[in-house]
Amino acid sequence: MAELSRGNHLFYGDNLDVLRAMPDGFVDLVYLDPPFNSNA
Repeated sequence: MAELSRGNHLFYGDNLDVLRAMPDGFVDLVYLDPPFNSNA
């Protein structure tokens, strides 16, 4: 994964693969909207 900077990012992929590639403490929020369709 390319070097990550602070700020807003959108990632597409398997969440475990993506999260494992990120440095510790990088993620503040993970939002999932499977079939719940909350339209948030």
